[in-house]
Amino acid sequence: MVFGAAFLAGMAPTLVANAINAGSAFATTYGGVDVTPPDFSFSVVRSYVADMQFVLLLLAIAWTALILRWRRESGIRQVLLSRPEI
Repeated sequence: MVFGAAFLAGMAPTLVANAINAGSAFATTYGGVDVTPPDFSFSVVRSYVADMQFVLLLLAIAWTALILRWRRESGIRQVLLSRPEI
């Protein structure tokens, strides 16, 4: 009971703001463009691949693979790959 009252008191400013801005406390202020899922197309994939962030992602993956390959007997790889004695 106390949690419900505290939750309602915490949500009251948001409900009042929605009532003022959207006309109802439970109506959304977002438009149709904001609530539709993203569209998957190859033009979107091409733009991601052409972006510099994709290059940085590939560099991070390659660097991680090199670190794990160079440091076979040390640290985190040994912890991850070790099996507990039964």
